Amino acid sequence: MKKGYFKLFACCIPVKGASRSIICDLQRYNFEFIPNAMFEIIEELLEKSVYEIKKIVNHQYDEVIDSYFKFLEDNEFGFWCEKEELKNFSEIDMKWETPLSIENMIIDFDSYTNHNIAKIAKDIEILGCNALQLRFYDLMSLRNIKEIVQHFDNSRLTNIEIILKYNHVIKLEDFNVFLGEHQRIKSICVHTSPETKYETFTNTFSKIYFTEKIFESELCCGEINAQYFKVNINLFTEAHNYNTCLNKKIWY
Repeated sequence: MKKGYFKLFACCIPVKGASRSIICDLQRYNFEFIPNAMFEIIEELLEKSVYEIKKIVNHQYDEVIDSYFKFLEDNEFGFWCEKEELKNFSEIDMKWETPLSIENMIIDFDSYTNHNIAKIAKDIEILGCNALQLRFYDLMSLRNIKEIVQHFDNSRLTNIEIILKYNHVIKLEDFNVFLGEHQRIKSICVHTSPETKYETFTNTFSKIYFTEKIFESELCCGEINAQYFKVNINLFTEAHNYNTCLNKKIWY
């Protein structure tokens, strides 16, 4: 293993967690889990060489440290350089700005809902909102969902997410056709499902996640799952500066 200095690419940012950490690759829109011990070593890399790090722990963990750097190399998270070269590479600007009054919107539906979807669609255009989440807590037919989504077919929205209750009548092929017809829909989460599984389709970039968890109301929101994670510079810098659950969001 090399003894020099390892520099992470500016777009590859380590984030420490309670029990394990991750490296977010903001350019490739993905992430990898890493041990917290690896995070600590990466933090030391800001000013120390690999040899100096090994020396600090009396060379007791040389093989483990070497495996960490092999992982970083294999995943193309950084590169080797000399100490005097480190200062030549700047970090990503973590400022987050947007010209939009509202970034995203949530609309909840249950058996008592009577939203004026046509008016909401017009409001979205006025506010400049570009992302929408539709949450259905009771059974809905795919036909009714289509009628709602069609109001946004010619909108400025770039991303629509749907959370709906499992309905045995709706088959995977039905979802496939539905997603093909509405390209703005990027993901569907089906709750109260008899099994937990993840599905993708070849003719669309959209994805479907089935979960056995039961969502009865807005009080059930906030489920954390790796399938929901989105890695990009806009969301990362927003999260660095604001609470993304509340920032520039409106809820019907």
